[in-house]
Amino acid sequence: MNGIEYDADTNDTLYINESVIESKLFGPVIQGVIDCTLAAIGKIDNCPNTFYLVGAFGGCKYVHEKVSAAIESYYKSKGHTDACSVLVPPTPHLAVATGAVMWRKNPEKFKARRVDANYGIGVSITFNAKKHNEAFKTYNKDREEYYCDYIFSVFLEKGELAKTNEVITTNATPRYKDDTTASIIIYSTPQLGIQYIKDENKKIIVTTIGKLVLDIPNPDNLPLSQRNIDITMDFSGTEIQAKARYRVTGKEVKTVCDFLSP
Repeated sequence: MNGIEYDADTNDTLYINESVIESKLFGPVIQGVIDCTLAAIGKIDNCPNTFYLVGAFGGCKYVHEKVSAAIESYYKSKGHTDACSVLVPPTPHLAVATGAVMWRKNPEKFKARRVDANYGIGVSITFNAKKHNEAFKTYNKDREEYYCDYIFSVFLEKGELAKTNEVITTNATPRYKDDTTASIIIYSTPQLGIQYIKDENKKIIVTTIGKLVLDIPNPDNLPLSQRNIDITMDFSGTEIQAKARYRVTGKEVKTVCDFLSP
């Protein structure tokens, strides 16, 4: 390859031209960093003019140079005239951990954060021919009407701000009269616009990050409409605290989901 030379007589030395290093070794990585950075900036409603480089690559002068130029070029292409600064903390590799410790010591410092995925559960709701896919249409004999399965009911959507006190609750009822257990699976996906948790071949297309299994006995033969289950997801911490409560018995189950679950 042009730009690469091996010299066996000089301690088996491999010489690589600077242009090759930049284009073949570092170039693709840097471009990936730039693409992700600009994609994140594009989702911000306001136009920040100060950015911090943190993490393993944060302290690299080469990364700083390339990312700074890319952000400046991006802003100019959008018609922004204000200057922007890309700063590097004294210890960029510790910046994320430091921020987590600061939050733990004083949560009031942080008012909100933007989530990078959709979080929700799978539900079955009354079928609407104008909104739902026929492939997921099923007949519920206990309710005597058609339902749409595999609906992705989103609690928090990618790009939304999760406030420090963000707690969201929804309500559900058992699917059938004879159900004595409710299995509530919590999903996430980075893809916007996902309406169902499965495709038409019934293959799962979202990621499972947690599960709640709740006993829902019905000794008094209550109708389905009175067997309410409250499902709550608390986004206020560094992890998602999820719980389900059966109003009939008051029994509650909990689980913890990681924001960064794959």
